[in-house]
Amino acid sequence: KNYIKKNKIDLVYINTSTIISPCISSFISNTPNIFHIHEIPTGSILYLKFLIKIMNNFSSKVIAVSNVVKEFWISHGLLESKMNVIYNGYDFDFGVKKIRNNNIVFTSISRIIPYKGHLFLIELFNDILKYRDDIVLQIVGDTLPSYQPYLNELKSKVKEYKIGNNILFLGFIPSIKIALQKSNFFIHAPIKPDPAPAVILEAIESRTPVIYTNKGGAREILDNGKNGLEIYPDSIQKSRKLILDYINKKDIQKNNIKNSINFISKNFNKKKYQTKLINLLSNF
Repeated sequence: KNYIKKNKIDLVYINTSTIISPCISSFISNTPNIFHIHEIPTGSILYLKFLIKIMNNFSSKVIAVSNVVKEFWISHGLLESKMNVIYNGYDFDFGVKKIRNNNIVFTSISRIIPYKGHLFLIELFNDILKYRDDIVLQIVGDTLPSYQPYLNELKSKVKEYKIGNNILFLGFIPSIKIALQKSNFFIHAPIKPDPAPAVILEAIESRTPVIYTNKGGAREILDNGKNGLEIYPDSIQKSRKLILDYINKKDIQKNNIKNSINFISKNFNKKKYQTKLINLLSNF
């Protein structure tokens, strides 16, 4: 509160839902504030209700990074009148892609934690490999120390199914662009809501067809699902059939990439993000 008054701050911008002290400080200083929410909390419902009470009573405006984030918070009690959706903005470099793989390479890129769906992916590809043996799944990403047992479980499953030549754990790599450039498909398969997965934008930027589960903002990035292949974490068999069919549909893949590039260029560019954010910040 003293800092706000001393520095004559006109607006407090809070770039996460998890820090509440600036919101309360600005409120009692009679200074407007904005929460910029990137999260869909799926843990304690009491904590979620607490955050919503804070935002409803002390925040001036709330920005959500996707419609699915907005809908989640509103459905749990956040006032719709406070909510605004502004997609994150990026500078894209689409370039050219040439693949010469002996196998069909699928790549998954994310932190290795349970809600990202790696166990589902291993079960899915174990089923797919019964029909085609020329498929490789690259799992890119590391984990946190507390989730090391989960990563060990995943590796044990791969060993148990005897598919270690087809499912590869690459760990953290400095540039995911290199992995995506060598991939035939990108697969993103969270089993719980993933608010606004920027990695899908990077896959599109590398001209890689996207396969996804409808858990969070992926469908939004893909123009309501029109520009990718949707699979289902509750059905291994259905997902396997869809993927095997999609592999052979080269024309659909090309259209998905073309339309994805057009869509994200229009809706997720940095200039549009800056304009919307500045307009909102200026209305105080």
